[in-house]
Amino acid sequence: MPEAHAVHDDVILLGGRRWRPAQETTARHDDWVMLQVIEADLETLSQTAPGADAAREILIRAIRSGKTYLLLAGMLVEEGRAWTPESATANAEFFANLTSMEDKQTLRAALVHRAILPFFLRGVAFSRTSQSSSPGDASRPTAPSKKKRGRKTGRASASPSGAT
Repeated sequence: MPEAHAVHDDVILLGGRRWRPAQETTARHDDWVMLQVIEADLETLSQTAPGADAAREILIRAIRSGKTYLLLAGMLVEEGRAWTPESATANAEFFANLTSMEDKQTLRAALVHRAILPFFLRGVAFSRTSQSSSPGDASRPTAPSKKKRGRKTGRASASPSGAT
């Protein structure tokens, strides 16, 4: 019989149920997770370098905020089930009520190393690529402004050829 409290590949066994890190998420799911991150005061940590100190700070802030289990329920999905806000709330209750020491240890490890820390590592990578392709980047074309035409005076601005 396999151990009931282990992590194998991407499968996390908790309370006899199988969980996986959320992969292809919906916009609703993304927004729900971001709300939990904001309410846990974790969004500023996405700008910090990953490491042991960042992992510790994530765990401390998550616990202080009371959002630990909701964060985990947003980042883990039970195998064979679809994620919904309602299922996430129910799953958070399930996580919070685990009693076995092995489940609780697996839960903490999953929280930091399989769910939240990878989420923030992706966030840091996204933040860096977003900054390199910001609207001020000369390599990115910008659309011409339409504000030059039809102002309240009724005058149209000059076109590039000089005609009005």
